[in-house]
Amino acid sequence: MIENRIKDPAFPNTIYAVIFSPGQYSPTESGSIYREPYPQTYIDMENYLRGRVDTGMPDNVVYQATFTQGSRKWNPWETCPSGHYFCYK
Repeated sequence: MIENRIKDPAFPNTIYAVIFSPGQYSPTESGSIYREPYPQTYIDMENYLRGRVDTGMPDNVVYQATFTQGSRKWNPWETCPSGHYFCYK
């Protein structure tokens, strides 16, 4: 989602600005973002950045939550079996 937001002109265009946008990600609000990541996190991120992981997420998804956000008319969304809602532009 962060990558999709960076590509979308309606959002900030840096990783830092997207992650630290007010109210977007709980680790930035709680400060836990500054803790040392688990070793597996480094492996997972390297695999993702090298294109070894296909998330299956469409390129136009800009929000994800466990609840609906906005209306389908202005902020279309769909739900997945996991119960998460993906909002897209």
